[in-house]
Amino acid sequence: MKAYGNGTPQQCVLNLMSMVKGECPYERCKGLSDDLSGQPVTGVFGEVITEVYWNIQNYEPRAKEQDINLIMQDFLKGKFTIAATVLTNGG
Repeated sequence: MKAYGNGTPQQCVLNLMSMVKGECPYERCKGLSDDLSGQPVTGVFGEVITEVYWNIQNYEPRAKEQDINLIMQDFLKGKFTIAATVLTNGG
């Protein structure tokens, strides 16, 4: 995490999508499940999208999720990137 500039809603959403559940000691539900990594995107697509939506709604009320997609990097190894477009109170 950066020493400053972490307060923007966009940065907070990025931090949420980079966290693994259980990583934050007092917020065990914050982050994405590590069970979803390394699996074929076709099998976990819905679960990943649901977890991203849930995390944004529960931990970053300043952001409204607009569009969330998974970008395939390596289909055989199950590597994907989460791309999220969010709106903030300012637009």
